[in-house]
Amino acid sequence: MSFEFFGKKECFNLDYQTWWAFIIWAVGCGWEPTGTGPPRGMPAKKWPGGYFSNDGQLLYARDARRLAYILEKVIAAPSLSALQIDDSRTSRWLRSRPGRQDLRVHRSFEKFVRLVNPPGSGKKKRHASNRPQPWFLGNNAKSSMRDFVKFCRAGSFRIY
Repeated sequence: MSFEFFGKKECFNLDYQTWWAFIIWAVGCGWEPTGTGPPRGMPAKKWPGGYFSNDGQLLYARDARRLAYILEKVIAAPSLSALQIDDSRTSRWLRSRPGRQDLRVHRSFEKFVRLVNPPGSGKKKRHASNRPQPWFLGNNAKSSMRDFVKFCRAGSFRIY
């Protein structure tokens, strides 16, 4: 599963695990997400504000700019241990209205991955938690993250 982000002038694509990691790391490093806007045609009162569905929800420009700022700090970190990650921030966000919704979606996705790739199936595992270090902290991948930061700096976008 992947996400396509559509801004005013360009689009960007990330796989599910990368988008989840970006959000969780950003929250742990100080980003305070305000929640997404509803998809077109949906009343705001019915929208939980989640980030992890492909419904066309709107990530507001202020959230995108703040996310870009935090991800730039992640890019600048020389190592995983250099990041100041506050797990309590992440826990509080996961208990919030959008966070609870997103955690439920994430757990459903992980269950799907286990069904598709059962242990011992011989298939290549596709889950991010099997990696020793997040891919975006590797030197080769930081240019991709910089591209996403640039995309976020351009303003609001919809998530499909």
